[in-house]
Amino acid sequence: MPDGPNGSTARNCVGVGFERQSPLGNWLLAESGRLVPTVNELIAEARESCIECVIVAGRLIEVLSDLLTIRDEPSLSRVPVLTVLSQGREEQIAACVRSGAFYCFLEPVDRALLGAMLRAASAVVSPKAEPDPALAVFVQSMPHVKEIVLSVRSLAEAQLVSAFVSELCPQPARQALGVSELLLNAIEHGSLEISGQDKAALVRAGKFHSAVAQRSLDPRFAEREVTVWLRRSADHVEIVCEDQGPGFDWKAQEDAAPSDPDAPCGRGIALSRTLAFDSLEFLGRGNVAVARARLDRRSRNSAPNAFAALSSWETRTIELETDRVLERATPEAFFAETLDLALRISDSPVGFFGYLTESEELVVLTHDESRDGAVVRLAPGQWARLWWEALEDRRTRIENNPHSGFRGGSPLERSLVVPIAHGDKLLGVVQVANRGTGSPTSAYVERDAQRLETVARRLAPVLSAWISADLANRRTLELERERARQREEQELARHIVRRLLHEGCLDGPGIRYHLAATAFFNGDLALAARSKNGGLRWMLGDCVGHGLPAALGGLPLSSVFYATAAKNVPMAEVVSTMNDTLLALLPRGFFCAAVLLELSPDGKKLWIWNGGMPPVFVCSQQSERLRQIHSSDLPLGTVPSRELDVAGVTLSLESGDRILCFSDGLIETQSTKNELFGLERASAIAAQHTPDEVFGSLLGAVVEFRGDNPSFDDLSLVEVTAGAVV
Repeated sequence: MPDGPNGSTARNCVGVGFERQSPLGNWLLAESGRLVPTVNELIAEARESCIECVIVAGRLIEVLSDLLTIRDEPSLSRVPVLTVLSQGREEQIAACVRSGAFYCFLEPVDRALLGAMLRAASAVVSPKAEPDPALAVFVQSMPHVKEIVLSVRSLAEAQLVSAFVSELCPQPARQALGVSELLLNAIEHGSLEISGQDKAALVRAGKFHSAVAQRSLDPRFAEREVTVWLRRSADHVEIVCEDQGPGFDWKAQEDAAPSDPDAPCGRGIALSRTLAFDSLEFLGRGNVAVARARLDRRSRNSAPNAFAALSSWETRTIELETDRVLERATPEAFFAETLDLALRISDSPVGFFGYLTESEELVVLTHDESRDGAVVRLAPGQWARLWWEALEDRRTRIENNPHSGFRGGSPLERSLVVPIAHGDKLLGVVQVANRGTGSPTSAYVERDAQRLETVARRLAPVLSAWISADLANRRTLELERERARQREEQELARHIVRRLLHEGCLDGPGIRYHLAATAFFNGDLALAARSKNGGLRWMLGDCVGHGLPAALGGLPLSSVFYATAAKNVPMAEVVSTMNDTLLALLPRGFFCAAVLLELSPDGKKLWIWNGGMPPVFVCSQQSERLRQIHSSDLPLGTVPSRELDVAGVTLSLESGDRILCFSDGLIETQSTKNELFGLERASAIAAQHTPDEVFGSLLGAVVEFRGDNPSFDDLSLVEVTAGAVV
């Protein structure tokens, strides 16, 4: 009916079983409806004129009998029927609905609700959708149609297509109602995304058709279409409607209680399932409806018995089933559920699903009696012959004679193997085997191959992503294991280095130090030890490079340092011995800038040798607040000892004087503006502070100067207080 219907509510509506003087009978006549005493008279009238709706009244047994008679009459098979029970319970109302009633009322009837239901029922089937005799003749001239695929965008196209498709069904008049409802549903709720609640409100307001027309022009929906498949098999006709909308929770809707009885829409699918089709189900996210109608014996004789190739809808069905499996499969169950799908669609008891690794191993999940659920890793030499051929040729292999499986596997009677590839990359194989073993009629054929190939195509991108993710996870795990191994080795090495380098008295009284490494190991070397005569010897070295190599280079120096201190070897000889050791043990190009110092037992004499290090600061309370002892020689390990000046410098000290030595990591510290901290800045800070403040002030100034800038070199400071070393 058009929006905002003019005229009476019950126009073209016929009542059956009403007494003329009853309240409902009088109302129906007043609304331009008609009354007939029996269903037979209704049928006679329907064959002569158009009836849009029927109301049947009476006891339950009478109403159900009348419903059955009406549904068997072709001229009324598409007409909505409302029922009125004189008395009844909830299960009796449900029985009427299951028998094909559009709606069931109990006496006394609310007339406003009855009017709304009449308007809704009249809108279910348009008078323009009456069967076209010319169309019927045209369709009958094509008795061997196997499959038709059509697309629909508008409601007008839906009416034309439903009329055409229904003529290919066993009972066109009956199936026309269902096909029309499926298409209208797909366009309204799917393509145009009009909810059931919104449609009900628009219908009540008389604005539904204008809303549909306006929404059809919206760029968001204008290009959407509904695809319709019709396929005739040996014993039934299958009709599929797939829309491009978001779908709906069809499971929840099937299980839900009946909708609001006042709603003027929302019963078409229930009517289609009850009246038009033998089965109706929804797939995917609810945007695919599959309806089936059984062929009678006469129709079966003219229908094709089998098809050489898969129909487009059968292919689509397998794709949807594969998608459902892939969507719900967990990573742990991915292979098992995919293999189960391959076995199911091929009706096979045995199967294998394998993927290729980077090393060209084939990791295979098996499904057979001997190894069900086992995962086998197979090197190329252990592959089955059919796997080789399928992967090498990138094409399906069928073997219906007894043959061997993979090495170590059971012999097989017949097999179907499909390679899996994504783009140019081979991913693996899927194999099914032993269907109908011992029966010559159960050989694998081209249709079986097409089914499994459809699964393989749908599976390929997901398998590719799974392999990539698995590879990334394995690489991450291997990297974590390697890092853990390296950490263990480094920790062991650092422990050894620390014990060797710090076995002296660096942590004793009167000594302060700060060692900051840019790597796990420190390339700076800080040593301190008591000499045999009670004096203090210490050394600060900066070995070339960073990390473990630099730290290892300092080990022979520490051995010489501690051994000579214990024997009270003169410091000049210590320098020469260290230099000779580096030249003898370490590769060319390795050297160590170093400053070696010795404080006399009474703390009044200081001996210094500086080879390539920044100047040593001697901070005093006296008039000469800061003395700097600059480098006067080359680093250790650069030239033979005879070319070094190992005499050193001797200074006199007062108790409380501070001797501060540092590596070039301090003066080469960079700020965020790429400026160097520099020796001049360090000297100024040392000169401006009392001896006991220099260490902290210098270190604090460096940290503040660097800011968020990373360190590029090891940084070390060592301070010794004259007279405080016990």
